[in-house]
Amino acid sequence: RALENNWVITFPQGTTKPFAPGRKGTALIIKQMKPVVIPVVISGFWRAFNKKGLKFKKKGSLLSVTFKEPLQINYEDSTENILAQVMDAIEQSKKHMMMGKHHWLTTDK
Repeated sequence: RALENNWVITFPQGTTKPFAPGRKGTALIIKQMKPVVIPVVISGFWRAFNKKGLKFKKKGSLLSVTFKEPLQINYEDSTENILAQVMDAIEQSKKHMMMGKHHWLTTDK
């Protein structure tokens, strides 16, 4: 019901741990409701915050938030393929794993 009248934000991994497997729930919502999906990349989140909540784990961590273009989704595709597309768009797929220094940067040198 929330998606019919409001915005819904999901975190497909369900954790702050980087490159954790995505969960099918996000793909099921996308497949059933056919929403506009705007991927958001939050770099450094896992380093700055505790996985059990929004308590700081490490002060001075560099964070960045990037809003990407809406995805072109084939809503008839399998949930596995939709989830793979989402995970790639938020730079959490295998091809993005350990690709850049941005995963390790902090402001305290």
